[in-house]
Amino acid sequence: MEADPQRLQVVEDRLEILQRLKKKYAPTVEGIIAFKEEIDREVEQLRHREESRDDLERRVKEREEAMRAKGEELSTRRSAAAKSLKAAMEKELSELAMKHALFELVFERLAEPKTSGLERAEFLFSPNPGESPKSLAKIASGGELSRLMLALKQIHPESDVPTLIFDEVDSGIGGATSALVGEKLKRVARRQQVLCITHLPQVAAYADRHFKVEKRVESGRTITSATPLAAEERVAEMARMLGGVKITDKTLEHAREMIEEAR
Repeated sequence: MEADPQRLQVVEDRLEILQRLKKKYAPTVEGIIAFKEEIDREVEQLRHREESRDDLERRVKEREEAMRAKGEELSTRRSAAAKSLKAAMEKELSELAMKHALFELVFERLAEPKTSGLERAEFLFSPNPGESPKSLAKIASGGELSRLMLALKQIHPESDVPTLIFDEVDSGIGGATSALVGEKLKRVARRQQVLCITHLPQVAAYADRHFKVEKRVESGRTITSATPLAAEERVAEMARMLGGVKITDKTLEHAREMIEEAR
């Protein structure tokens, strides 16, 4: 029985079409069908593109309005917190021998909202009377920054920073104020490690551990060393800080009393 030439040609044409489809779109019939279904979905989306675009624009607008509402709420709460922080910081700074210092937190509105809110915050600071507050980052000295940080840690002790370093925190202070600085540093040290460089025995007395830092010249080179001090060595070094070159029994006793009182 001979095959129908016309029917045979149709089958051959279909096979050729199938081979072309496999070569162009997918190596299997299932893959070709999946590709076709994907094209159908895209065509359907294109037919309704205006509706989809309008829906997306509406949803974007809703999200923007919700975001700005949350941003305004955050801004209101920030402004209230800024006033409380200003009052608390100026009180702490007054206790740290900066009675006339001014501290402010100002906000600059951003052109576009960010994940941090609708504005940029900046600390302003004035250490002396008669001077308007300026950018803290530009005008504060090392000692002022240390005292500002110490004041801030009294107000908000929570932090994920494991170690704080205070240098020149005792600059320009003495007497009762220096002892108060020592107390505040010890309070911070209950939560975090505190490293403090100080020349005042009233501050050093509050430390849990003491290191004597010395600089010397050996073989034409400058060497710096930090030596941990034992109990009596702490007393002797505190006495040296109190009495200078000549250390008497009375000076040693005074140093010992200071360390005991700080405990």
